[in-house]
Amino acid sequence: GRIPGAVNVVYNEVLDEAGNLKPVSELKKVYEKALTSPDAPVIIYCRTGHQASLTFFVLKEVLGMPHVKWYDASWSDWATRDLPAESG
Repeated sequence: GRIPGAVNVVYNEVLDEAGNLKPVSELKKVYEKALTSPDAPVIIYCRTGHQASLTFFVLKEVLGMPHVKWYDASWSDWATRDLPAESG
């Protein structure tokens, strides 16, 4: 499941074959597909919060997006409470 309205960007889409970050131009392309605007608020999460740290770093520090937050409790917190979820 996922938090309603969430868009999935698999964390390894930002890595090259050697496990290094792709060039900034490629990173921008990955997130342009998923995000409505570079100035829009974004909340990053994953199952436990670990993989979300890479996405947070890329958006906030590498791409300089100003409104990025990290839901560190992530899906494991959301799913244990009586909150809405979407399948998929």
